[in-house]
Amino acid sequence: MNFFRIINKNNFISRIDPRIKILLSCVLTSCIFMSRRFSSKIITIAFVFFCIFLARIPLILCIKKIRFALIVLAVSAFSNMFHFSKGNIAFKIFNFSFTYSALQNSLIAFLSSLTLILICTIITCNITSAEITSASQMIFKPLKTLNLDINDIGLIFMLIFRFLPMVFEETDRIIQSQKLRGGFPKSKNLLKMIKSFKIILIPVFISFFRKAMEISFAIECKCYGYTEKRTSLHSLKLKKIDFVSMFIVSILVIGVVLCEIKKF
Repeated sequence: MNFFRIINKNNFISRIDPRIKILLSCVLTSCIFMSRRFSSKIITIAFVFFCIFLARIPLILCIKKIRFALIVLAVSAFSNMFHFSKGNIAFKIFNFSFTYSALQNSLIAFLSSLTLILICTIITCNITSAEITSASQMIFKPLKTLNLDINDIGLIFMLIFRFLPMVFEETDRIIQSQKLRGGFPKSKNLLKMIKSFKIILIPVFISFFRKAMEISFAIECKCYGYTEKRTSLHSLKLKKIDFVSMFIVSILVIGVVLCEIKKF
């Protein structure tokens, strides 16, 4: 099962209007990075896991596909602990001292980045390319007064949401194929591992350019940009489920604000 693809269309998240999905994901992202308290972070993360349950995304599959991102986040969180030296010492490793404030700040940064990745995962697994384009065009419609082409903005958003996940999938596919050919040896030596990545980078870049050419040809064949006003097959209309989702997220925002004000 490929990640960043539509996994299950019959769930609560997929039935929400794509405009509301994008706006609510921006609201959740704002809640993550504007909150400073640990309690508000926990509330936001719990809500994101609840959204994963509503989207019917297998949690084991989700963790498996972002395991490399988890490793990078863990390493960056550990390195951030060296930048905070004030406060009470929690423990020592050799000659390095780690304070409680360093542990708290590193944990908050790790949880914030992890939650952002999970939000992107939920959105990309429950929205199609056509929905991204039409929703972004309607969201950025006020920019028409500034003589900006909202069709191009919608196309950029669609490529960001679809082309980048395709890049990760293609990279993983090339790595697996090179391992089957025996061209990607397993070694504990760091220098040998770096040198072995040469056989990965060249096919990856060739595949990237090939995918970019295919997308450009597809856009050209669809006569994109030759007409000023583009129409869509399905018109977007707000439904009852959209108002329910906005109400639920508004409750979350109120809870995060209360945690920040009362300093729980």
